[in-house]
Amino acid sequence: MHQQFSLRPSPRKLAAFSLVAFAVCLVILASSGFVNANYVVSNLSNSLGHSLNPRIIQSNGYTYFVWTDTGDQSNDIGRIYFRTSNDSGNRFSETLILSNVTVDSNLPDISATGNNVYVTWEDDSSENSHILLRGSHNNGSSFEKIVDVSNGTISSSLQNIASYKNSVYIVWVASKPEDPKNFEVFLRKSDDYGRNFGSIIDLSKSAGDSIDPHILVPGDGHNVYVTYTDCDAVHDDPLCGIYFIKSSNSGFNFGSPTLISIVPPTNPNLPFLGHSHPPIISSLLSAFGINVHKHVGEHNSIIPIITTSEDGKDVYVLWQDDMTKTGATDIFFRKSNDYGNTFGDSINLSDTPGISRLAQMVALGGNLYVVWSDTNMTFAQFDIFFTKINDHGNNPGKTINLSNSMTNSAPSDIGAVNNTNRIYVAWTEGTCNKTNIFMTRSADDGDTFEKPIKLISNNSLNPALIHISNENSTGLSWTEYSNQTEDVYFASILE
Repeated sequence: MHQQFSLRPSPRKLAAFSLVAFAVCLVILASSGFVNANYVVSNLSNSLGHSLNPRIIQSNGYTYFVWTDTGDQSNDIGRIYFRTSNDSGNRFSETLILSNVTVDSNLPDISATGNNVYVTWEDDSSENSHILLRGSHNNGSSFEKIVDVSNGTISSSLQNIASYKNSVYIVWVASKPEDPKNFEVFLRKSDDYGRNFGSIIDLSKSAGDSIDPHILVPGDGHNVYVTYTDCDAVHDDPLCGIYFIKSSNSGFNFGSPTLISIVPPTNPNLPFLGHSHPPIISSLLSAFGINVHKHVGEHNSIIPIITTSEDGKDVYVLWQDDMTKTGATDIFFRKSNDYGNTFGDSINLSDTPGISRLAQMVALGGNLYVVWSDTNMTFAQFDIFFTKINDHGNNPGKTINLSNSMTNSAPSDIGAVNNTNRIYVAWTEGTCNKTNIFMTRSADDGDTFEKPIKLISNNSLNPALIHISNENSTGLSWTEYSNQTEDVYFASILE
């Protein structure tokens, strides 16, 4: 039996996924944690409404920042706001509103190459949601007209964008008009800086529902990599797997999808509970209307992320897997060293008896740096764990507990600084009533980390670091919330 589900979480759930925070513009001197470091902090939204879903990227000496904002309205209609900085985030431009101010817009994504910057978002101006795009070719000083990328599909959402020189690639989730109950992953490509797009390509072509796509275009632009989650149509409550698909000719043709989430049958850290243990329910997919019940021999794979080496030869995929009937999850990893043509065996990076979730990673040089949240042995509270994988993904290193806290630490993000040995990790820590942003740094390529510092913030969630930043030019964003409003913040990390 095929089960229909909604890909559109409620606005309240979207807000819960998107909150992060800090205080008004000031300079914070580091305490006993970092040496010779300070932070210039700016409230980029400063809104009387709701400011959510920030995205940040750095390219060509510019830092670009985009988010959803209801402004000072009382009707909660979202707009897409944009600001840029050419001095490492110390000062930002005036705010540009990229979307139509009379319709609801949400969930922006951003990509940049050279002096070109592209912003996509979900537009809910009618019963049929659309994926829209605007491009700038002068480092965000001005933007061209809005382009409807998803025209021809229905219920479009969950877009992701990549760009290389004059080419722009967008993947998203939607249905075909002739099959509105089945969700697929679609792609469109532009070869003229986002002004015009080619035909829509159905990448997943699945009898089940395909969601959560991620796209990368590394190296010289020849290879295009996409990962996504596909949920089968066999079970009443579908099971999900992680798939990978690639193009070797700049997106003109794609091969067949490859199942990535092949995992070992057992986890030695976990006792076998047989049929007596109740089936697991995935809390993430429940947010999208899916209840996943897992039985003997079945596992559920969700939340894929993908990154590559600079030339695209090394391809790394992480995902979260409910591989046991205990309710525990682990973070799994597979890598390819031949441009995604073949992949090695799956490696359980977390491999703890507890719950491992919300992994992030960056690749720099021949190393891969990974963070995630984990309850480890406690099943009670989350800490932030880190590992470095050397030798192009072939040599996993030791695991380090970065937070080691008495309260919950989750989620986290990680960033690396080019031409240095510096790695930054930031996370949220606290209770349901009070959360703060913590951050730590490694100055020796992830071998050791300095004492974490607590940034001066109130009710802060979801920190996001610039994943690969220029030397002496990195930063951190988040959202700070109160009872009635939210604001988005940026901290420029100066050394």
